[in-house]
Amino acid sequence: MRGARGAWDFLCVLLLLLRVQT
Repeated sequence: MRGARGAWDFLCVLLLLLRVQT
């Protein structure tokens, strides 16, 4: 799977942002 790492990083950042917002 190519680009899976980038997608995972994006998901991690998104989750972190959501947690900070809440």
